Amino acid sequence: MPHTEAPRRRPLAYVAAGSLYLLLSSFLFLVWLNVDHVLVLVLALSTVVAGIVDLSVGWPRLRRRKEARTP
Repeated sequence: MPHTEAPRRRPLAYVAAGSLYLLLSSFLFLVWLNVDHVLVLVLALSTVVAGIVDLSVGWPRLRRRKEARTP
């Protein structure tokens, strides 16, 4: 019986969707509090940039660690 691989999950898509949801909900909450829109946009952009940098640094390291564990 040939070995069949389980369908691959896409954790990066889940992380992106969760981050987008949190970003949108926090944006709407700050707008509801009447915080200055420029400050809200700066916070949103810095969050997106920090998330992209975190994923671009952490994801290859995680992949290398996983490949090193598999025989």
